[in-house]
Amino acid sequence: MTKHHTMNDRLKLARIAAGFDTATAAIERHYWNATLYRNHENGKSSFDRKEAENYAHAYNVSADWLLFGDDSNLKISN
Repeated sequence: MTKHHTMNDRLKLARIAAGFDTATAAIERHYWNATLYRNHENGKSSFDRKEAENYAHAYNVSADWLLFGDDSNLKISN
């Protein structure tokens, strides 16, 4: 995973790495707003620090990586 990915690309990669094959599976597991999450993942809207921290916690990655592609502290569990 490299810095050239967009934040929505990184969100999708994190979801898949966390074991959620679909956005729907993650949405249902975490009780997220479906429209908002899908817009974040497909790039129709960006997400802020608070949302990134929520996603990061759920997917076991860093919020900085989701937001900026900073992978110096990247942690993805399989």
